[in-house]
Amino acid sequence: MFESISKAMMIGLGVADLAADRVQQTIKDLVERGDVTADQGKELYSDIMARMEERGRTENERVRKHMHEAMRDMGIPDRKQMATIEARIKALDKKLEQILDRLPELDDAESKSVV
Repeated sequence: MFESISKAMMIGLGVADLAADRVQQTIKDLVERGDVTADQGKELYSDIMARMEERGRTENERVRKHMHEAMRDMGIPDRKQMATIEARIKALDKKLEQILDRLPELDDAESKSVV
């Protein structure tokens, strides 16, 4: 699953990089033809890139939400649930150590009462 997500993200980054290059080239062509000034081209590029970044953040959040839902549906605990589980395991481990530390005392007391 992680490999699929990783590949999808790499593809997304590649597409975003190609799109940024294409936007830059298109604006450069517009400036060379005189359709826009260099300053207008820079502003246009900044605006387009800001929109692309915002869409990227929105898409990233959407993918994250779907991933959480898929993991929940598969019964995979999230970070908060894992922290709770780890805390319970530590508490149980501590209780078990306390019980095991008392076992020799119980063994000695039982052997004396049997004799």
